[in-house]
Order: sequence, then C-alpha cells, then structure tokens
Amino acid sequence: MSTSRTMVDAVLVARLGTDEIAAIGYGSRVVFVVMLATMGMADGGAVIIAQFRGSGDAARARRATAVTTAVTVGIALVALVVCLLWARPLVAVATEDPGSSTWARSTSGPS
Repeated sequence: MSTSRTMVDAVLVARLGTDEIAAIGYGSRVVFVVMLATMGMADGGAVIIAQFRGSGDAARARRATAVTTAVTVGIALVALVVCLLWARPLVAVATEDPGSSTWARSTSGPS
C-alpha cells in the first residue's frame, strides 16, 4: 500500500520537475520511518492485548489498548511536529543538492 502511494505521488508530481520528484522520494523515506515506529508499537501492543484477552482479563486488555493507541498517536504527533518545525534541517541532512535545499526553503515554515 505504501509503495503504491509513493508511485502515485511520483506519477502525479513527475510533470513538475526533478526537484519535486526528489522531494517525494525523500518524503517517502520519512513516512517509512514514522510508519515503522508506529507499526512496531502497535504490533508490540497487540501481543500484550492478546495475552490479556486470552487470560480473560478484559479490563487490562482495554487499558493496554488505550495505552498502545495513545503511545502510537504520540509517536505520530511528535513526528508531525518535527517535520513541520525542522523541515529545512531534515532536508539538509538528506542531501547536499542545492535544488532540493532551495525547494525546502521555499515550501517549509520557520526554521
């Protein structure tokens, strides 16, 4: 699913230019890292929730579900804030290409 999204993004952005395609490629890497962290947390939480459900402790299973959801959403929100506030430094870490850096400066917020 993620690969399909990246491919569709690239097709839609292809006529804009090479810097924009590079930005899609880099953005896909950032999305992958965030997805890896959130899915890892959710999968780990699912094991704990299943153990509680299997032992018949529905109250602890509900609490584990709430904690897993809160931590997973927290990870995503932290990633959102980092990407919004520090877009330029993130691009600078990823590439030394002046075109990408110029594009990041023109499209990102304060940094």
